[in-house]
Amino acid sequence: MTSPELNDGLVFYVDIFFKLTTDRLHEMGPIPTMTILNFSNYYEFDQEEENDLLFFMRAMDNTFLEHVAAENKKKINKKQ
Repeated sequence: MTSPELNDGLVFYVDIFFKLTTDRLHEMGPIPTMTILNFSNYYEFDQEEENDLLFFMRAMDNTFLEHVAAENKKKINKKQ
């Protein structure tokens, strides 16, 4: 499988995602909204940038969590 090519603007959000993913409260939980907002505040994002950050983080996080759940389901099915 090859990795998708992303334009520079989207690479920015992927980098942030990997920084913020470590703040999960547990493995299958989402990145806390306050973690995303604190990041936005720290880097002084304006309202539009903050909205974009929330949108992209939620989209990536939901996809990530769906992937993890599917992988866990496969592991459980193999054990049975």
